[in-house]
Amino acid sequence: MAKGAFFKEATVDVMSLVIKNSFEKSKGDYIRLESFKGDMEFQGLKFKEIINNKESNYIYKIKQAKFVDIPGMPIAYWVSNTLLDVFKKKKVYDLSISSGQNVTSNNNRFVRHFWELDQKNIGVTKKWLPYAKGGGFRKWYGNIIDVVDWSAEAREFYKKNSASRIISEEYWYRKAITWGLITSSVPSFRVLPPDSTFDKGGSSIFIKEESHFNYLLAVFNSNIFPKLAEIMNPTLNFQVKDVRDIPIIFENNEKITKMVDETIELSKHDWNSYEHSYKFKKNPLIKILNEKKKKHDTNHITIEACYEEYKKETNNNFYRLKELEEKINKLLIDAYNLNDEIKHWVSEKDVTVTKVVDEKKIKDKLNSFCMDKREVVESFISYIVGCLLGRYNSNLDINTNKEIIHNNDKGIDIEDGKLDVLIMSDAGYSNANLINQFVFFIQEKFGEKYLESNLNFIAESLNNQGTTSREVIENYFLNDFYNDHVKYFKKRPIYWQYDSGKQNGFKALVYMHRYDEDTTGKVRVEYLHQVQRAYERTIANLQEDIIHTNDAKEITQIQKHIEKLTKQLKECREYDERLGHMALERVAIDLDDGVKVNYEKVQTDSKGKFHQILAKI
Repeated sequence: MAKGAFFKEATVDVMSLVIKNSFEKSKGDYIRLESFKGDMEFQGLKFKEIINNKESNYIYKIKQAKFVDIPGMPIAYWVSNTLLDVFKKKKVYDLSISSGQNVTSNNNRFVRHFWELDQKNIGVTKKWLPYAKGGGFRKWYGNIIDVVDWSAEAREFYKKNSASRIISEEYWYRKAITWGLITSSVPSFRVLPPDSTFDKGGSSIFIKEESHFNYLLAVFNSNIFPKLAEIMNPTLNFQVKDVRDIPIIFENNEKITKMVDETIELSKHDWNSYEHSYKFKKNPLIKILNEKKKKHDTNHITIEACYEEYKKETNNNFYRLKELEEKINKLLIDAYNLNDEIKHWVSEKDVTVTKVVDEKKIKDKLNSFCMDKREVVESFISYIVGCLLGRYNSNLDINTNKEIIHNNDKGIDIEDGKLDVLIMSDAGYSNANLINQFVFFIQEKFGEKYLESNLNFIAESLNNQGTTSREVIENYFLNDFYNDHVKYFKKRPIYWQYDSGKQNGFKALVYMHRYDEDTTGKVRVEYLHQVQRAYERTIANLQEDIIHTNDAKEITQIQKHIEKLTKQLKECREYDERLGHMALERVAIDLDDGVKVNYEKVQTDSKGKFHQILAKI
């Protein structure tokens, strides 16, 4: 007995007694105390009760020879004869190839999230290559958000450095099956696209015959895999060996292959619908908007109508994937003759594509792939900010497919129709004010007819403070947007927020890919100084209002407003000093260094002193 194995505080599954280190032909007696959940005292009583009853159903009598066919010969005494017979079949090992894993030995130097880099430098024959590192539970497709330095110099380093490894060149740019090495429950398997590679965290195997690829992926993602894997390896680390030791029985290969094609496409469509995909093109609500414009020949559409259609489409895909997985399970369970031991049902929490619900309280009862209305709208807002700052080129006329250039008198102030800077301020400065540009975008895209109802829909979905829809949206931008952005992009934000401090005196967003050594100076001279003057004018006007009013209540309200603006103005003036110092430094960045390095760099002067000019991340 393992010491302390059955204390209340412990959770240890195995008790074993080894009497003789030899291969025995006679049957051994085994008791699985895992059947009794409780503390040491309770399990001790159960153990005595069982050994005093030789006919107890909790005693397993089995010959050692039964374990021979299971890879590693685990003492899986509780396994049925039917399940033991499965292990006599051909193994995945015979159908697959393992080429080890890539190891950089220095991920800080060689690995980035794809959004940190110039997209033109990502792909086969480019400097950076998509890089599977495992990730959370997701089946069929997705989870690749990283890229690895795949330049000739980097590859040479991986070959020569004793702490690094690189897979054989013959396996570069080949489709594979990948999964996360470490999981919190059962593993999930996905396609590794041929324009990618992988590391140890994203363990992968190559399939010898393309005709076997989908079938093996189906087995790995089926209800059968956890049952088989548990016998060979009860831990939560799924090594390449564990996967390649899985027995394979081929039946209904063509039918299953066809269904897996669809599961992959559904998962791929879902993954690429969001900004975490390097193949993301356009927000789903904008896609639906354009389809509606074509179908109904109108420029006046409600966001709510697009949302409802998106919810319907997404949930249809969710339940279609669930149905396909259950059909695949049924066929495989029949093939493995395990109907008495494994059910074909798939829980909704194990379906790894998006499901949309209206309310958060409903979402919280489902899995992490479920989105509520607010999250859908937050994703939509993030995309719009990307359009305004030039990350996404969404301003396409659906009939001519030519870029629409916003009129300068609408507030957009650069030639390509995108802003260098978006500001958030109470000062009323409007040329590049984020809320004004956001409203203008909604009006241009969805039409003026439903502008107010569209803004109301967004505001109601956000459920932030404010008496009008514009106030609610503005408060979201001031208080929540950047935190959401930093969280979504895993503390590697692509929009950087110039931030004066807690009083919200001045906040401005820039897109890091458009940052240059003059950006900080431009933010200071063209935007911060304008906002400061706006504060000064507003305070002067309010002081004038006090002189001309006799309403005590109104005077009190004005004085509170002046007090707030005065604090914001003071904060801006102090911020101006820090910003001015860093503007003179004219700090340049290199996108290949990544956000972490560059975010620090633009706030550090030539003497190594740090000056907080951007929001903390």
